[in-house]
Amino acid sequence: DYKVTGVQTCALPIYSVGIFNPLEAKLITMPDNSFGFTIDLKNNNLDAYGKNIQVFENLMMDSTGLYSEGNIKYNSTTLFSEKFRFFPDSISGYVEKGFMSVETSKKQNFIYPELELSNLQLTYLKDDNKVLLLFDSLKRSEIINKKNNYKIFGDLTISSTEVSSEGKIKIGDSYFFSDRFVFEESLIASDYADAFLKEKSQNNDLVNAEGVKLKYKINEKELNLKTTLFGQNNFMFPRFQLFSSFAEINWNIQQKSISVTSEDNSEKTIYSLSPEFNSWSFDASMGLIDVKENLFLIKGVEEIVVADAYIIPYNKELSIRENLKIDPLLKSSLVLDTLEENHKFVDSDILILTKDKFEGKGRSEEHTSELQSP
Repeated sequence: DYKVTGVQTCALPIYSVGIFNPLEAKLITMPDNSFGFTIDLKNNNLDAYGKNIQVFENLMMDSTGLYSEGNIKYNSTTLFSEKFRFFPDSISGYVEKGFMSVETSKKQNFIYPELELSNLQLTYLKDDNKVLLLFDSLKRSEIINKKNNYKIFGDLTISSTEVSSEGKIKIGDSYFFSDRFVFEESLIASDYADAFLKEKSQNNDLVNAEGVKLKYKINEKELNLKTTLFGQNNFMFPRFQLFSSFAEINWNIQQKSISVTSEDNSEKTIYSLSPEFNSWSFDASMGLIDVKENLFLIKGVEEIVVADAYIIPYNKELSIRENLKIDPLLKSSLVLDTLEENHKFVDSDILILTKDKFEGKGRSEEHTSELQSP
């Protein structure tokens, strides 16, 4: 056994196999008794991997390899760690904290978003020229944009052409799940996501959807969801106990309104989830949810069937509250189908209680009558 101490030489060229350009450093005995070096970069930075990475503060080598203590920068992202390890094809390290600044990419016309980062495992891949940040909830990982109130719960990939993640994101009080989200300074998008829209002050979700195309315009605070799967339950409205075959929704978060439409403006069907309205449905042309008032205004309703009656709402509108409570239908028309004949009533005020029960008052050709389901 032997131990080398106090050894120091003149500055020698250091070659790092494609990591850095040739360096000059004095070989010294490192704390692990190996030959190595320490380069204090002070306020300068050192380019690595063809200028794709900038290294700051201290660069060192000992028996464990080449590493730095401090921070590195990749495009607009600055990352801090007690130790980044450099290999010919990659960098590895544990990021205690970091941040991504708003900046236009040099290689593609998109703007990086603003993000705060902490407690993430890092890998930089030289051949792909991208950074992977692995999310681990057990290590209290965090990826957050405080300004625009969204969080990312999943692995983050940063390149010169895009920023993307997989897993879950939270915008306000709403959650979204996807194998791939992309982020820009003013946009979040996914080609295929599951969505759960919610307001903090309410217990039930506003809208649920699976397999939708997502586009969130951050500056306008407008969220658009378009179905990619066409069926009866494209969108569910748990708060109102309804689901529908409509193909698109737009949520204006600032105005607290959600429009429910279809691209071709054709009629779609709305179905009940409520036991009191089991297997009940009707057609409509669009809907508008007033989030603040907890009201779902449904338009273009030609008729609804309750018990043995056909009800034609005034202005072809239905106002539905939480748990499928329907506002009284005023000035509506009603056709009561009996075994003998049809009886038509106009200027009717009708309260729908279940799919088989209603009550109210209406005027026939002869006189005004009390109305009640059979």
